[in-house]
Amino acid sequence: MPRKKFMSTVLPSLSDVPLVTRGIAFATPPVPVETVVPVPSRRNQHSTVNGSVLGSSYAWVTGSPFNISTTPPAAPIEFGADAPSNSQVNLSWSDVSSNESGFEIERSTSGIGGSYSLLTTRPANSTSYSDAGLASSTEYCYRIRAVNGWGASSYDGPACATTTAAPAFALDFAGATYVSFGDPAVLDLATFTVECWFRRDGTGTTVSTGTGGVANAIPLVTKGTSESDGSTVDMNFFLGIDDATDRLMADMEEGAGGSTPGLNHPVIGTTTIANGTWHHAGVTYNGTTWGLYLDGNLEATASPGQPVQSQSIQPAALATSIRSDGTTTQGFFDGVLDEVRIWNVARSQAQIQGTANAQIAAPQSGLVARWALDEGSGTAVNGSAGTTVNGTIGGSNYTWVTGAPFNLSFNMPPAAPTLNAPAHMATGIGLSPTLSVGVADPDGGFVTVTYYGRALTAGPPGADFTLIGQPDTQYYTGELNGGTNAILLSINNWIVANRASRNIAYVATLGDCVEHGDNGGNDIEWQRADAGYDLIENPGTTGLAEGIPYGITVGNHDQSPNGDADGTTNFYNQYFGVGRFQGRTYYGGHYGSNNDNWYDLFSASGMDFIVISFEYDTTPDQAILDWGDQLLTTYSSRRAIVLSHYLCGTGNPATFSTQGSAIYNALRAHSNLFLMMAGHVPGEGRRQDTFNGNTVNTVMSDYQSRTNGGNGWTRIMTFSPANNTIQVETYSPWLSQFENDADSQFSLGYTMSNTPAFQVIGTNNGVASGSNSQRPWTGLLPNTTYEWYVTASDGQTTTTGPTWRFTTAADGGPPTAQVVSPNGNELISIGAGASLQWSAGDDLGVASVDLFLSRTGSAGTYETIATGLANTGSYAWTVTGPPTVNAYLKVVAHDYATNTAQDLSDASFRITDGVVGVGEKVLEFALDPVFPNPAPKGARIGFALPRAAQVRMSLLDVQGREVARLADGPYPAGRHDLKWNGRGAGGAVSSGLYFVRLEVAGRTFIRRMAFVN
Repeated sequence: MPRKKFMSTVLPSLSDVPLVTRGIAFATPPVPVETVVPVPSRRNQHSTVNGSVLGSSYAWVTGSPFNISTTPPAAPIEFGADAPSNSQVNLSWSDVSSNESGFEIERSTSGIGGSYSLLTTRPANSTSYSDAGLASSTEYCYRIRAVNGWGASSYDGPACATTTAAPAFALDFAGATYVSFGDPAVLDLATFTVECWFRRDGTGTTVSTGTGGVANAIPLVTKGTSESDGSTVDMNFFLGIDDATDRLMADMEEGAGGSTPGLNHPVIGTTTIANGTWHHAGVTYNGTTWGLYLDGNLEATASPGQPVQSQSIQPAALATSIRSDGTTTQGFFDGVLDEVRIWNVARSQAQIQGTANAQIAAPQSGLVARWALDEGSGTAVNGSAGTTVNGTIGGSNYTWVTGAPFNLSFNMPPAAPTLNAPAHMATGIGLSPTLSVGVADPDGGFVTVTYYGRALTAGPPGADFTLIGQPDTQYYTGELNGGTNAILLSINNWIVANRASRNIAYVATLGDCVEHGDNGGNDIEWQRADAGYDLIENPGTTGLAEGIPYGITVGNHDQSPNGDADGTTNFYNQYFGVGRFQGRTYYGGHYGSNNDNWYDLFSASGMDFIVISFEYDTTPDQAILDWGDQLLTTYSSRRAIVLSHYLCGTGNPATFSTQGSAIYNALRAHSNLFLMMAGHVPGEGRRQDTFNGNTVNTVMSDYQSRTNGGNGWTRIMTFSPANNTIQVETYSPWLSQFENDADSQFSLGYTMSNTPAFQVIGTNNGVASGSNSQRPWTGLLPNTTYEWYVTASDGQTTTTGPTWRFTTAADGGPPTAQVVSPNGNELISIGAGASLQWSAGDDLGVASVDLFLSRTGSAGTYETIATGLANTGSYAWTVTGPPTVNAYLKVVAHDYATNTAQDLSDASFRITDGVVGVGEKVLEFALDPVFPNPAPKGARIGFALPRAAQVRMSLLDVQGREVARLADGPYPAGRHDLKWNGRGAGGAVSSGLYFVRLEVAGRTFIRRMAFVN
């Protein structure tokens, strides 16, 4: 078939064009190409088809790439993840493939081994990606692969990164700035825990928390303030700083059902808070007892024992306190607050410490309000961690700043020691038991274990005795408000007249001896006081060489200016200073250069007491508190009474004053403290506080507001050891009458049995946590009950274990004693070593053994070899002279009940200096027992000759073979002592049983010997 021609130009074969130029470019419009289409012949199916380019707008150019892939791409490498912020993770990788069409990135939010899902696809040749909008503090994991039309590579990764925490802000308050939350019902709390981080930066503005409260309080976290007492406008809780002492404080007002609704019940800490330092504060109230914590450590406790006003309608607030109208703010904090939390339960110290460093994000049981203060901007303060109490910032002097450090470290106290042995209440215990306890410290490391014990050997109780409490005599000495000094004289004359019948042991004055202190230089009031107290210190009237022991406590009216502890007490120290009391046996001493703070020592009914008097001081000095603390440590065996003018208010339970709280908290760890006495507040009050099982009664009385400046009312406190009670009475010698109401006449329980105080048995240092500690307790008496306890200290905190008890076995009689060696017929040489041996026993144990020696027979004079030996059964003695043929050993054994037993050698033994026949007459041939026997390394062998003779002495083994020749030749008459060095003809002799044979004058003597080489 002929070829059909479409164009006049024939297109050459493309195979004729070089490979690099196989292409043609056409202009627009395209140029038609004449194509010749050959018809294949039947003989040749492969034909050539040629064509022609028509037109002139074309060019020969580079051809197609011929690069279509038929294989998947290579996997990327060096895949990494990094979190530069709290909301973004940056990913990067290296692209080592040349044929990918893109990359697939997958993400897991459940860890490196979790489930991955496609996050994004990235174009070919990409090497990075940023994953944004993420949650803070969250781990994200990623993996990546390359893909194209033929498939996907393997994965590279996973790579994980954790976003940073969200920025931690805090709220800085200055001036009259605060946060108000209104009065949400969820914050009406009968029991609670309030916590916050705070940094005080400036003075701030104070507010009084109310009647009996803190006069100069700086608010931190509050629900309520001082407004009106006895209704729902009383405060629920107030956590703040006492500006007078710069210490943490908390307060609440008593609610319905309490003994005095509206009365404040504050608690104040002991640590001074410096500006510019972050602290964690916490306070708990469980319905009866306060717990105040600074940086996780217990600062103070108090036991109001009253319900809180949990129906208060006053608003909750930060950095101020707000009255019920919602607008009247009182007091302002200058500083920073962070991580504020309120719980509806009283949390434990361990719980407070466990979350103090945490920024709680999730709901918690009991958490009713939580403000992270992380907003960072604006005026809204929102609840978080599942709480919904929101607030608004009031005032303009605030700044969002960097938050608290959350960096507290805690020293956990050691666990209470646990009992191993002897079992509690065990009987039949020996007289030298080993006390064993288990100890552990949550922080690990080592602890110091100290053992304390005592015998319960109380004798008959002592006689009743009396302590007189004399409050506020200023209107008597000042002769004001109807008072006269005759009233003071009547009181002290009554004390003198009743000293013997009431067994008055001490008179405690309670401050405000006079009304006008230094009185501008007029000492008339002090002259009257001097005349009054001359009566009770007069030997002639009291019948006592030093009079009745007493002391004058410094009250605010004894100071000038009134109530200024840094002012003067010139007349007080002139009339009742060191010079008046120095040299009296009951006067203990004073603090500093004057007698403003002093202590006395007295005894009554077999008991020893210390009385410490603290000067009135609304801002107690730590140095003086430390002085009191050291006194109670030094005199730990004395029962302690504290006097101070203003310790608490009226009522039962009364509220501690600032000084009262400070004194109690400083001294409460001393188990010998049992009574504190005060005046100052007109009326009567008392409270009872318990710490570590020790109860302290605080008693207040002041009658100055009554007729005639007090009408002579005086406290009589009768101590009854037989009944373990202190009977308190109120009596007026001026009126000759008692006051019998419940506040004026009552009884306090106090144990006064004559049981000895605990004494230190011993201390084990460096005991590993988790191990057992043991200590022997020796010298106990039979058939006696003993108590003991153990303390464990990590160097910062001491934990006291429970008190355990056991009873020793009854004494079964005296011990036994028996001399074992030398027990007769032995010979020992002066200068040689001798083993003195005995046997001793006792049903309760042998306490000690004594050894004595007589050189003149069994009835002779005994000299001491050793005393107080442990019952080991032997004593190594270097034999001393002079020599003797009539020595006796005496063994004396002692048991723990002071019984003794003794024994003598059965027969005499000889002590020789090795000189033959000196002063001795031998009547017959003899071979002495080998000494020592068993013989270590060698022995001494003595023999006696009544006349000169040929002697052969041999050492034989058990088969009769001669091992060594000890003597072979003539010996003169007399006694002879041979030394054998443990060697024979063949060298050193082996250990074993041997016989010494003496052959002399046709006779043979044999002694058996055990030899130990």
